[in-house]
Amino acid sequence: MRTFSTAVLFLFLFMIPAFAVADVREITAEGSYIMGDGETPLAAEERALQKAKRAALEEAGTYVESYSKVENLQLTRDEVQVLASGIMDVTVLEKKRTMAGEGLIVWVRISARIQTDEVKKMAARVRDRDAAEDYGNLRKSYEDSRRELDRLKAELSRSKGKKEAKPLQEKITQDEKRLQASAWLEKGLQFYLRDEFGPAVAAYTSAIELDSGYADAYANRGNAYQRQGLFDRAITDYTRALELEPGAAYIHRNRGLAYREMRKYDQALKELNRAIALNPNSASAYDGRGTVYRRMGKPDRAIEDFDRAIALNPDGSSSYHNRGSAWFHKGEYDRAIKDYNRSLELNPASSLAFHHRGNSHLMAGRLDQAIADLDRAIALEPSDAGTYYNRGDAYLKKNRLKQALSDLNRAISMDPKLADAYNTRGIVYRRMNRIERAIDDYNRAIALNPKYDLAFNNRGYARFVQGRLDQAITDYNRAIALTPGYANAYKNRGTAYKKMGRKSQALADFRKACTLGSKEACDAAGALQAGH
Repeated sequence: MRTFSTAVLFLFLFMIPAFAVADVREITAEGSYIMGDGETPLAAEERALQKAKRAALEEAGTYVESYSKVENLQLTRDEVQVLASGIMDVTVLEKKRTMAGEGLIVWVRISARIQTDEVKKMAARVRDRDAAEDYGNLRKSYEDSRRELDRLKAELSRSKGKKEAKPLQEKITQDEKRLQASAWLEKGLQFYLRDEFGPAVAAYTSAIELDSGYADAYANRGNAYQRQGLFDRAITDYTRALELEPGAAYIHRNRGLAYREMRKYDQALKELNRAIALNPNSASAYDGRGTVYRRMGKPDRAIEDFDRAIALNPDGSSSYHNRGSAWFHKGEYDRAIKDYNRSLELNPASSLAFHHRGNSHLMAGRLDQAIADLDRAIALEPSDAGTYYNRGDAYLKKNRLKQALSDLNRAISMDPKLADAYNTRGIVYRRMNRIERAIDDYNRAIALNPKYDLAFNNRGYARFVQGRLDQAITDYNRAIALTPGYANAYKNRGTAYKKMGRKSQALADFRKACTLGSKEACDAAGALQAGH
């Protein structure tokens, strides 16, 4: 019989793109299904295919579990299943339909190729996006459908006459639609994990068209919309999902996270509080609420929630990561690094954890460690402008100006609206004595962020170097107006006043900067008073 590839997807199957070089194993498996009254041959083939894939998945799961132990990925059982299914590339080798009495038996034999490329990166996505929970919901939907179909078939076999049989056959038809919708939902999850959010939305929409009462399809489409930044659409889908499944804590959680991204923090807290009330053991709900508190500038409240999330799920890498970010914002960099270390032990493929640990080392002045972490982050995720920006900043602090300029150019090419990158590149140009180029970059940073006090201060200093003292003072004035406690701007303005011979104004600025913590300004005030 002719061999052909199938486009039919296994329920709860996540595919990972194949790469040219991979560790590949091949599994052969079989599955069969007896078609009942009211079912179609196509649906029977789908169920036979699912049985074959489940058999292959068991062997693949054993392989992935062994691989994950070697790589220290520390995956849960559900995460192993997601990854095992994700690295299976299935081909139907043979299928047959045979009659047995009055029933049709459908049989399929498949080849499942196991590919390990990108397992680490996909493991990070599975954890970051709660894909194991989506997998669990999808598996439950499939098992519910299977049990319901078995019940309907048994009841149909006992029915007497067309009057009793007709509604049962109609229910079987409806169950087939849910099966087809679940296949589209699975396909959407596949696209979602590949960061292909447009196709994911299309797949979820197909599921909804087949079964307009499928809450998970609306909820997952909301997730894809949220990843696209289409938060209003996400909220609409979450709301519809909750109308269909009012007690679904995870949907309240996701709607809360959408409100968080919209900066509607009160509504976000309301949703996340509701999710916790519905499921007090939901680590992800506490984790989500913690991120809201952190964004609201309440790091202590955030840390309390992250502590609770970790107590509920000690292997949850994101909660350690998020708690690390809360410590970072409190300026406690060593505590942040400790949490990022644990997060990376649990999820060694997290580019974001390397990035944020690198930032913590940067802020703590450990520049070589910062660069090493940022190198790892870029190796894992080479398309993030922020990582190049931060590594460029680290190179600048080491006075490695060529490397700094290269990274900052890369960051700006990736994100032309990254004001921080223009400001920092301006500093690099100034140190290279390319003052006009520096001023151009400060201008661009200010155009992108008119309240950028650092850029006004830096442009003022560049103009000071050029001898344009009045313009320098104008920039320092603007920086101070934006941030009245900006010690360096007072010190710089004092230096400009001193050069202009305006001793009293210079002394006042030096003294102000001194009270704000600038030792250089204290020394400058003393020298000026002494007549130097």
